[in-house]
Order: sequence, then structure tokens, then C-alpha cells
Amino acid sequence: VNTAFRFRNNNYTLKLGMDYTPNKKNTFGIVLNGFLFSGHPTPITNTSFSTINGDVFSMLNSHTTNNLSWKNFSTNLNYKHSFDTSGTELTVDIDYSHYRNVSDQLLRTGFFDGNNNQTADSMFLRGHLPSGINIYSIKSDFVHPYKSGLKLEAGIKSSYVRSDNLVDYVRKAGNNWIPDARNNHFIYTENINAVYLNASKEFKKWSVQGGLRMENTNTKGVQASDNSTVTRSYVSFFPSAFVS
Repeated sequence: VNTAFRFRNNNYTLKLGMDYTPNKKNTFGIVLNGFLFSGHPTPITNTSFSTINGDVFSMLNSHTTNNLSWKNFSTNLNYKHSFDTSGTELTVDIDYSHYRNVSDQLLRTGFFDGNNNQTADSMFLRGHLPSGINIYSIKSDFVHPYKSGLKLEAGIKSSYVRSDNLVDYVRKAGNNWIPDARNNHFIYTENINAVYLNASKEFKKWSVQGGLRMENTNTKGVQASDNSTVTRSYVSFFPSAFVS
């Protein structure tokens, strides 16, 4: 198998951020990220089938044209409140991310014998593969240190993810394009709600830390090709302990 690969692409990245501090105790911030990509890979693959003596009896020649487009965007809104100079603070973060990828493909495969004579009509396969992901999350953390060396941390977080993936291929049959057997459409949603509590304390030469995190997870997967749905809902606990 020999593959010749040509690729041309354009990339654009943008990141902007700003903080606003009206006083010593409060800080507001925003961060924006953007990414655009377009690519046009055109691989050519030649495959030869030989006997054990090395005589070629069949060959395949495949040309693929791809048009790729990726559009990613994310934003973060954050807030921090400092209660005093000892390090007691409350933070809040709100995040949103969007990913949109599209791949349009055209594959042509020719069939030849060992003398490069065409043995069958070329196969044409055209594909449209879009994928979209949206992620939303909000979280808040509270930290309170004590003069004795004890530090307490607590927080909550909720997130929601929706992923939509489509595989849409059509195969050329005469002058018509017919759906291909590999087609599929899958939609997945996930919601996670979490809460945690953590305590740590430092001694002269030692430090100890212990905590517990609880997560409630709710998922749903929908396969449109056979109209099937799978849902799950469960609670998980994650304890932790460290000594150093």
C-alpha cells in the first residue's frame, strides 16, 4: 500500500481576557477563546495484491477529497471575593464551550488487474460528517484557612454536555446516489452535579489531608438509526486521604 498525501489548511486563533477590580475584595473577569480551521487533504492510495511469488494480480486506486471545517468557541465568566487577608475567599466560574466540526468527503476507488486494465466500474462514496458539542458548567468554591494551620475547602459544580454526531454516506448507483449501510446518528447528553468537602492541616514536619466528593450523573444516549435510547442515573462517592 502506498499513500501520497497532500494537505492545505488555514488556522486562526483568538484569545481575549479582561479583569475588573472595583475594590480590594472583589474581582470580576471574562475570558474569550476562538479557533477556526479549514483544511483540504487529498490523499491518493494505491493498493496491490500479489501472489506468494510476487506477481501482482489485482490493484486498487483510491482518490479522496476532504473539506474540513472546525469552529471552536469558549467563554468564561469568573468572580472572586476575598473576605480578609488570611486567604478566606469565595470564587464563582461560569463556562460555555461550543465545538462544531464538519467533514465533507468524496472517495473514488478504481479496480484494475495486474496489467492495469480496469476490471469493474469505479466506486464513488460521498460523505457528510458533522459533529457538534455544547458544554455548560457553573461552579463555586469556598476556602477558609485557620491560624492553627487547618484549612477547609468546599465547593459545588454542575455541568451539562450535549453531543450530536451524524455519519451520512451515499453511494453512487448508476446515475443515482443511495444511502450507505454505515450511516448513523447518535445524540448524547450528560449532566453531572457534584459537591465536595476537603480539610487539611500542617504540622511542623507533617501535613495531612482528607476529603469527600459526591457526584450525581445522569446520561442519555439516543441512536437514531434504530430508534434506541439508553439512560443512566447514579451517584458516586470519591473519598481521598493524604499524609506527607
